[in-house]
Amino acid sequence: MNFDEELFNRLPLYVFDVDSKGKVVWQNRRAEKSLGDTRGRKLWSLFFRERKDCPWDRIDSLPQGSSWEFVDKTGSYFCGRLLASEAGHYLFLFENITEKLVEFCPCGGLKEILIIFTERGEIIFTNEQFYRKLGYERGKLNIQDIILPQDRTLFFDRLSECIKGGGEQFKLRLQGVSGNIYLSLIHISE
Repeated sequence: MNFDEELFNRLPLYVFDVDSKGKVVWQNRRAEKSLGDTRGRKLWSLFFRERKDCPWDRIDSLPQGSSWEFVDKTGSYFCGRLLASEAGHYLFLFENITEKLVEFCPCGGLKEILIIFTERGEIIFTNEQFYRKLGYERGKLNIQDIILPQDRTLFFDRLSECIKGGGEQFKLRLQGVSGNIYLSLIHISE
């Protein structure tokens, strides 16, 4: 496939040239820095534990411009897009939304608890305070898992609900919205 490698090497996105069998032929520097040398590996295996979890079916049947949002095997939230296809090669772009949000959120040394989650309620990032203060074990959680039952139905309408954790109640405060919603938790008595 003809494309400007240098241009794609400057992007803060993961870029892959993939053959018709789904194997990576080329990757940009950003992808290599985060994932190592992926050439020869199946594209789906970079993001998913099992093939059935992959949101795209066969690469050779994808329409140009196809896009997906998904949570990968590390818990990061991604947006992916098939940018171009030519002569059995497919150019994919992936943006790690979790990584991008964490870069813009002041989570290092933050006294408050930070949670980033999707509009479907999938928690895609929490800082260390989340586990320390609330006592939840690491694993896949949905925002509905931590909201008190009486507040669940109106949660996305009000975004100021009480949640449970560590034997105490905390209050959610909206910090910003950008496709995903990032929140801080503030102890009610503070």
